[in-house]
Amino acid sequence: MKLLQPVSNLLLFCVLLFATSCNTKPQSSKKWKLVQETVQYDVGFPGYFMPCQSNQKNEEYVAFVNFATYKKFAVFTTKGKHLYDVSIQQLMEQEKTDFFFGGFTGKDTFALLSKYTNRIYLIDKNARVIAKKDYSRYLLDGYEFFPKVYYKNGRIEAGVMYQDPNYPSNATVKDIAKSYHQMYGLPKWFVDPKFFDSTDFSSVQFVVDSFYTRFVKKNQFLSEGRYELNLDSLHIFYSGYTDSLYIYNKANYVLSKAIKISSNFTPKIGAKKTTFKEAKDDPNIFNVRIRNSSFINRLYFDPYRKMYYCFVRFPMKGKLLPFSIIVYDTNFNKLDEIKMDENKYSPNTFVGKKGVYILNKDNEPQNRYFSIFNYE
Repeated sequence: MKLLQPVSNLLLFCVLLFATSCNTKPQSSKKWKLVQETVQYDVGFPGYFMPCQSNQKNEEYVAFVNFATYKKFAVFTTKGKHLYDVSIQQLMEQEKTDFFFGGFTGKDTFALLSKYTNRIYLIDKNARVIAKKDYSRYLLDGYEFFPKVYYKNGRIEAGVMYQDPNYPSNATVKDIAKSYHQMYGLPKWFVDPKFFDSTDFSSVQFVVDSFYTRFVKKNQFLSEGRYELNLDSLHIFYSGYTDSLYIYNKANYVLSKAIKISSNFTPKIGAKKTTFKEAKDDPNIFNVRIRNSSFINRLYFDPYRKMYYCFVRFPMKGKLLPFSIIVYDTNFNKLDEIKMDENKYSPNTFVGKKGVYILNKDNEPQNRYFSIFNYE
């Protein structure tokens, strides 16, 4: 027995050493730096911006869009040079449809999602239709397409929202709970690798069918959009109501792993969930709880520096949006966390070759100003 004692002590030491090494923050000599104070984009209209794209020559572009009033895109280089505008008003009149999301797929092409009708269009910079496909057949099953929409190499992808076709007109709280619980267990994402064949639906897939059921109970009601990061081989989903990132392998859309997010500046991440009864008694309760919560706001991947940036929002201070940026390596080891100045910056960003472009507070209704940061 005495001979075994040193061996057991050695094994215990090895186990403790392994456990400690797994939880050790990787040493990094890099720091968060301001690279450029201001990049100005003279958009000419209020609107939101789409993620940066690059072409085969490694030239980068960013687009701004307004569907409601101006009905057009404005395309710029990441340096702020205006290239051209794309008016889609005539296309909307011709197709008798409204659009509520546009995916920037390159310097000269855009993917458009029609509102409520499940039609997806690919257009060029002259608003000419390159291809379109009508997926309205899936509305009969309650599947309504929802932002975002992505196009790459003949493959189209979009979010899915379930609209219960049997939803009663005089729904009770029990009816609402039943419908929403059914929705939580249904697919959240749509994939068609044969977008250019307008009659072939044989390869259509509805995937990610267990996302919300991992953290939502039967009596709970959520109100939020679709949050995800779509990469070449991975698809990462997240929510304002959970503290984790859910990573799916795009080869089969099976959940690969869940990564728990923790911040140095808040003890808890994830908004408090609301029951159906609470929502019925106080319709404003969603907004109150989100305003007073810390949650995962956005996740970005930096292909140039091979890093993830996780934006965490904290409880609002009046009209200000306090937030931090957690920097991860490609294995989601935490490298750093930077608390941003909410008086100067807003948690809206895109990633380019030069760094992380963060919206600053000098914006005007017709123009956008970004500051560029880098972790190096």
